[in-house]
Amino acid sequence: MSRKILLISLCFIVFCAIIFSIIFVRISRHAGQTIARLRKEKGPQKVEISEIPLVRKKGWELFVNLGEVRDIVFYNSQYYLATSGGILISDEGGTVVRTLNTTWGLPENSYRQLLVGEDGVYALSEGGVLVQLKRDNVFVYNLASVGKAFSIAGMETNMYIGGDEGVFVLRGDRVSIAEEIERVSIVKPFMNGIAAGTTYGTVYVSTSTTKDSIAGLDAVNDLWEHENILHIATPLGLVKISEIGREDNLKGEFLTTIAEMDGVLFYGTFDGRVIVENKINRITRKNGHISRLKVANDRLFACTSEGVYVLHKERWQVFYKPRVDVPLEYITSLLSIGGELLIGTFEKGCFTLKGENLYRIKLGEDVNEINQITYGEQSVFFATNSGLFEMNEKRMRRHEGLPSLFVNSITAHGKSIIAGTSSGFCVMNLSDLSVKNYGAFHGLINNRVYAVATIDGKIILGTLGGISIFDGSTFRNVTSANSKLKSNWVNGLLSTEDRIYIGTYGGGVGYFEEKGIHIIEETEGTEVNANGLFYRKPYLFAGTCNRGLFVYNEKRERSDFLKGIFPLDNVTAVSADDQYYYIGTEQGVYRIDTKELSLL
Repeated sequence: MSRKILLISLCFIVFCAIIFSIIFVRISRHAGQTIARLRKEKGPQKVEISEIPLVRKKGWELFVNLGEVRDIVFYNSQYYLATSGGILISDEGGTVVRTLNTTWGLPENSYRQLLVGEDGVYALSEGGVLVQLKRDNVFVYNLASVGKAFSIAGMETNMYIGGDEGVFVLRGDRVSIAEEIERVSIVKPFMNGIAAGTTYGTVYVSTSTTKDSIAGLDAVNDLWEHENILHIATPLGLVKISEIGREDNLKGEFLTTIAEMDGVLFYGTFDGRVIVENKINRITRKNGHISRLKVANDRLFACTSEGVYVLHKERWQVFYKPRVDVPLEYITSLLSIGGELLIGTFEKGCFTLKGENLYRIKLGEDVNEINQITYGEQSVFFATNSGLFEMNEKRMRRHEGLPSLFVNSITAHGKSIIAGTSSGFCVMNLSDLSVKNYGAFHGLINNRVYAVATIDGKIILGTLGGISIFDGSTFRNVTSANSKLKSNWVNGLLSTEDRIYIGTYGGGVGYFEEKGIHIIEETEGTEVNANGLFYRKPYLFAGTCNRGLFVYNEKRERSDFLKGIFPLDNVTAVSADDQYYYIGTEQGVYRIDTKELSLL
């Protein structure tokens, strides 16, 4: 019996040994593969570079902010300016000879930094895309392994890139990790090494002999080495780091940038001043700020929110200012009416485009966040984060009595205006200006109303919690639980002859008819921008957050996403007239000849 037990035990031990051997071999093989993969990832990675000819798109025009200048360099007897509206090329006197943006084939309009290379100029976009301008071509670098890039710096034959995943070095078409530091907002050369500032207020220094970090900073706006001392520009002043220790200067000054010319340091501030040797010079208007001080072609420039200034004989002079000072950024609403285009923006207010001229529409003091613009009863109505405004030939006025000043959406309904707000919705009678407010207490499914439409005498309300249908006395609520709705966050509604089109955040585009809700299959998971729907029979347009412009031909039941033709594939608003399509993005407004925009 004992012999049998011993035999069974030996067999069990052998079996376990075999199993453990197999597991060990597999783990060793997997570990080896993992180590090899990590070594490969840490090693130089080949960068895909796309070459695009600089050819202007026929019938495309761009209206965007050209006043916000972030950087300037001098190359091949010309100045290159990085702006929020493209890359400008000027002569030595500051006259712009060329404006490059997405209508020329660039991937974006907004650029934050420039760097001169051996055979061209590198530019880093707001979205983290690196491009090189070389003669009549643009080279686009696919930096997927870097993550989003925020800063570039040159040292000898290398380019350092600071981004979400760390500091990387680019040599030709190879990129490799240099320092594993998260969320690097700025990288600069420092004592034969680098200094990197992060979004969380820490500076890391890495040289051949030193590795150190400086924490406890409010934020890092710029870095500069002067006489082996690291100067850090912060919103609370200047911090100097040396072998002796830390020293705080210029306390209370919101410093944005540092530059050195002829051994003298210059500090730029957010409120448009330059500090040098305890002297302070204001160079911008009251609300202007300085993005960067830069020496180019042995001249000191100040890149600001209103153009570029140059220091000449101890006095600052205008080098470049845009022809029209209109900050068209992040468009929220478009309305084509009576031969002009009304343009609402996220934080810069409202404008009108008449022909080739742009003008500001002043709704009221500090009214800057426009959510929607609509027309009704001989007036234009503006939904803003400061209330509901009405403009006609006689006057501009703000309507009172709404559930909230945060008005997200509006629609005209006969002699009434229906306004969706952050605290319910209201029906305003324009004859006597009486207001009836409704909310969750009355049966509304959610008080955050993002979209409003009407059909067959009913009011349709898109909310954070689904759709409410109001017939004047009772509510019927539709959600993902009792319908085919894919997301309860409804931020776009648009009424046609027999349908209500629906735009959702994360649930795609659909429509509401007698049979119920139908979701257009190709759009599932798509994030539609607030009030981003537009209809021109037979086409429905939907501006999306990251998939470009969605177009649906309801007659042929065909659809497509127009991707890669607008910056960051973020389309925020759409409108049209007999001659043009108007496409709003977070980087300007496009006016496209109807013959030049290919549709289904």
